[in-house]
Amino acid sequence: MKKWYDEEYEWEIEVIGFNKDNEETERFCRNGEEIGDKYICTYGCPVNSQGQGICSKV
Repeated sequence: MKKWYDEEYEWEIEVIGFNKDNEETERFCRNGEEIGDKYICTYGCPVNSQGQGICSKV
């Protein structure tokens, strides 16, 4: 894929918690999401600082 259009906007998604009682994240998300992870979004799929896409459960 060769992106040719510079998007006019972007936003950030930050993992702030999970839908359960405690803060333990191990084995909760198969993608390995942790509280504090951030993703940058434009028109395409959101990616984190390591270039990995966001969990589909979001």
